[in-house]
Amino acid sequence: MSLRISGRGVGMDVVHTSIKDLKGSVDIDSVPGKGTMISLTLPMSLVTEHALLIKVGKERFALPTSYLSQALASDAGKFKKVGNEISFHMEKNAYPVITLAELLHMPNVQPVTLTDERSLVLVEEEGKTTAVIVDALLDSRDLVSKTMGRYVQNVKGIAGASILGDGSVVALLDLPSLLRSPAKSISLSMSSSAGAEAADDIGIPHIMIVDDSLSVRKSLSQLVEDQGYETLLAKDGLEAIEMMGKTRPNVMLVDMEMPRMNGIELTAHVRANAATNDIPICMITSRTTEKHRTLAKDAGVSEYLTKPYQETDLLQFINASLKK
Repeated sequence: MSLRISGRGVGMDVVHTSIKDLKGSVDIDSVPGKGTMISLTLPMSLVTEHALLIKVGKERFALPTSYLSQALASDAGKFKKVGNEISFHMEKNAYPVITLAELLHMPNVQPVTLTDERSLVLVEEEGKTTAVIVDALLDSRDLVSKTMGRYVQNVKGIAGASILGDGSVVALLDLPSLLRSPAKSISLSMSSSAGAEAADDIGIPHIMIVDDSLSVRKSLSQLVEDQGYETLLAKDGLEAIEMMGKTRPNVMLVDMEMPRMNGIELTAHVRANAATNDIPICMITSRTTEKHRTLAKDAGVSEYLTKPYQETDLLQFINASLKK
């Protein structure tokens, strides 16, 4: 009697697709007669947090539930005033009260009143529980927490950021940190046009991505923006040249084969122009032959990566180019 074990790999293909969507990788090491080791690798920047979505004024924020004791409606207890201080009383406990708008130094803060009908969350910090008032409790969900990028690091009270299903960005707040040391007055609006102006003011590098594939432009722009850089997106060489007339990129990521003007022609044009001839250019292509490598080198390409490429190699090129 013989035992046969077989499969079509459908389940592992689902795993591979999911991991790839998160910019990770799956490695399988199989030794006949001994077994198989499956290694899943994910970027360190991807951490899932269960969070409570709340609203303060017109802004939405996410509060990781690991920091929270309870989320309550105002009628779960009573507000009482002793001297100049208002506290929230529930059962036999009394909690000091502060609004999240105050902690974030947001404009037009509505003071707490004895008849306040806003929702609140109880936050434990160093053995003390504080009632933090928010304008509304929206939802709870698992969010992928990402870093704010190299240019927005170590901001007091900000644990990270996440992209919601509708494409909007929310900040994940570290409430214990805010209670220990209230944040300096900072703008937490993720949708205001002032963000783009601020990026120019502090000199954030611009990375131009030129590719006729929308999916490639989106995936590359996500990778680049996660590092804190600004992106300029063009679908071919002619559109790239038009955009460069308004904004000079610091680094260019260029596909080889595109309509109207391909990557080789675009590179030659950039190198022939005195105002742009020193821009580092990385060509990302599926062409692996020595002939195509030579064409790219002769045109003036700085780096040549073939698909599928390693994101670490691409980021290393970008970071090294910006240091020059």
